Amino acid sequence: MRWLYKLPLRLRSLFKRGRVEQELSDELRFHLEKLIEENIARGLNPKDARYAALRELGGMDQIKEECRDMRQVNYIEDFFRDIRYGLRVLAKSPGFSAAAVLTLALGIGANIAIFSVVNAVLVRPLPYRDAGRLVMLWSTEPKTGWRGQASPLDFVTWRHESRSFESLAAFMPDSHILTGRGEPVELSGGQISAGFFETLGIAPQLGRTFAPAEYRPGGERVALIAHGLWQERFGSDPSIIGRSIRLSDEIFTVVGVMPDALQFPIDGLKFWLPLELNEAQPDDRHFWFVVARLKDGKGVAEAQTDVATIARRLEKQFPGSHAGYGAAVVRLRESFTGAVRPALALLSGAVGMLLLIVCGNVASLLLARASARGREIAVRLALGASRWRLARTMLTESLLLALAGGVLGVALGGSGVRLLLATIPTDLPLPSYLKTVALDSRVLAFMLLLCLIAGLISGLLPALRSSRHDPYAALKEGAGTTTAGLRQLRLRGALIVAELALTSILLVAAGLLMQNAVRLQRTDPGLRPDHVLVMDVALPWARYREPQQRVAFYRDALGRIRSLAGVRYVGAVNNLPFRNWTGFNFTIEGHPTPAPGEVPEALERVASPGYFQAIGIPVLKGRAFTDGEGPSTMPVVMVNAALVRRYFPGEDPVGRRLRPGGPDEPGAPWHTIVGVVGDVRHLGMEAAPSPEIYTLQAQDPWRGMTIVVRTEPDPWAMAAAVKNQLWAVDPGLPISGMASMTQVLSDSLWPSRILTYLQGIFAAIALLVASVGLYAVVSQSVTLRRHEFGVRLAVGAEPSQILRLVLSQGLKLILLGMGVGLLGAVALTRLLTTLLHDVNPTDPWTFAAAALLLAVVALMACWQPARRAARVDPMVALRYE
Repeated sequence: MRWLYKLPLRLRSLFKRGRVEQELSDELRFHLEKLIEENIARGLNPKDARYAALRELGGMDQIKEECRDMRQVNYIEDFFRDIRYGLRVLAKSPGFSAAAVLTLALGIGANIAIFSVVNAVLVRPLPYRDAGRLVMLWSTEPKTGWRGQASPLDFVTWRHESRSFESLAAFMPDSHILTGRGEPVELSGGQISAGFFETLGIAPQLGRTFAPAEYRPGGERVALIAHGLWQERFGSDPSIIGRSIRLSDEIFTVVGVMPDALQFPIDGLKFWLPLELNEAQPDDRHFWFVVARLKDGKGVAEAQTDVATIARRLEKQFPGSHAGYGAAVVRLRESFTGAVRPALALLSGAVGMLLLIVCGNVASLLLARASARGREIAVRLALGASRWRLARTMLTESLLLALAGGVLGVALGGSGVRLLLATIPTDLPLPSYLKTVALDSRVLAFMLLLCLIAGLISGLLPALRSSRHDPYAALKEGAGTTTAGLRQLRLRGALIVAELALTSILLVAAGLLMQNAVRLQRTDPGLRPDHVLVMDVALPWARYREPQQRVAFYRDALGRIRSLAGVRYVGAVNNLPFRNWTGFNFTIEGHPTPAPGEVPEALERVASPGYFQAIGIPVLKGRAFTDGEGPSTMPVVMVNAALVRRYFPGEDPVGRRLRPGGPDEPGAPWHTIVGVVGDVRHLGMEAAPSPEIYTLQAQDPWRGMTIVVRTEPDPWAMAAAVKNQLWAVDPGLPISGMASMTQVLSDSLWPSRILTYLQGIFAAIALLVASVGLYAVVSQSVTLRRHEFGVRLAVGAEPSQILRLVLSQGLKLILLGMGVGLLGAVALTRLLTTLLHDVNPTDPWTFAAAALLLAVVALMACWQPARRAARVDPMVALRYE
């Protein structure tokens, strides 16, 4: 700390050097004159008095140097002197400097690009007050590992009985159609309980939040809107507060504008409405997101114990709805980033290995350069330079290279981030943290840290080796040149082995991910996506309150679309594959009453006649829905093959009956199974098909549906005509989410695809860098052994023998590095298990392919130096030394 305290004074001495030197000279002159006067007073003549005074002081220059050392200014001067010297030396070797800077820029730029994403996802503080105390409360099924939304019953019980939370609030997703402000548009939003914004610590940008009376049944219809909606539809008009807006043909008064930073628990929210809660009879269905703020001094573990105790009591009190359920407390950030953490960990490890490979390559270049500067270093040592001073000079050069590489790396990393974001499909509902990836102060600080680390790793070994030079042997003409060079070569060979080992690991990981992506691409989704157009419609609640109104709309709209030329089939479904899903429990007629917690469950789909033909799902047994079935006919359902395998093993399910809800919910009617359809990977191509039940849209009329149209021509050629037919039925109908089914399927594979691309790019860069390093080592070996090769050729060796000799030297490095790397890959690739779909993390074919690719590329890097060695002219080589 004393050193830090004196640092400003030392810097002042450095930057005001003229004044300081003048003051030092004046002070020394004063003492010298005083000593001269004293010597004259003792009887010496002026000349002898001056000589005696100078001898007593020890020489003016020596005294000045000692004074500078006492002021500790010399080391700062030496530092800047080293920088100037390093810049001059690097400028004299522009080719070497450019190669080293570009190599470091590749490694640092890749790290910056990935850290930018990590920073946005895991590091940057959430936009909430004291966000570290915010947690999410989830319902769980320990037996199956399921974790999902809580029920209103859970929420009410947690709020009244838990002792770990300062406050709790609930959110229920909702959507409404905004009309009266341009073209009708469906907005995503939600209903919130009292204290929602206070729990998060978010204040309105304009106006106020909801008053307590507005949460009560029959209260005033009020709404909060997002900043983005306020800008897009209301022109940022500050007089919006108190004005009315029309949502789904109902009038709401705007009381506030919330900042766009409030993207919780999902992104793209445009409005919030008060959530009415009946605490006397809370619902036990799981459809609420619950957020809580921990009390001061309370931790997640303590809160987990608290809610687990409540969950056990609820299980005993409500065995029908809560049997087998538990509860989990998870920090807010972890709740929404848990799925991407394995991928980010993989990419961070990959770029970390790439940086080590790059640093090893630059260290190898610096070692070769230090060998070439052997006489210069020897002269400096012979003239009295300390070994530490030489090492410090070499480290300064490597740090300058790293800093230049870091500056270029920032540009490369920024371009990489923009390119990465440009590859993301525009219609994906991405989390806000991926939309805010940027090079902020944390990223720049990380860049400086990387430069320091890269500079030290790259320059430490060359600096230590250079400072060990024997100046007397090195100054002898040609003495020990080859021997010293070969010692340097062995050290560089060890670095190349390490680079090849790390490259092997990256190649294996890239190969496994590529195999995974190919398998996902080839996996049968259970439908035929070609020539299929999809679009989402949502019927306004005010105009379509009655079920028969919704049934009539879809019957009329689908009939109009079916009549279009070029349309083969048309249908509708509430949850399109790969986009959305909902689930429910059901009871099978004739089966024994299930034990608590073992009630059959399945994904729910509501479909219209024609849907299965339109999207290409085969009917395996029985029949599909027909137009003649409706509210007045027998309730019917269709099931998928996965449900049959699980709940009807060895039975024919057609004609059997089931009922939505558990055995203690007798209100729902029995539905007859009329057909079995093929399995569809609704939850993603990497997930196994789940049991599914399809109910008939005319008997379970939803407002929001996705229209699915199979066309003869290109689907987009029919888009305008299909929209016109929908608007012919209802001119104010909002239409969104228009896409081809092929694009929907492709978008579902985007995370796996981009992960494979990035890993492949990093592995390719590593392979290139390691190959260049191997080429440089073998090439230097050929140069150092040129005399030896000349002698061999002169005494009768064939050029092919020299070629094999050099290639064998490179092959030894390749095999050693590859062997170490493959052993490391066996241990490390097991960490990829969660990212792989039906791919063995130790797949021998992938390991063999990675080894073969590395061997081929590395041998190609050795080929040119080997050919040069085989073409050595013996007469020239014998005169080489």
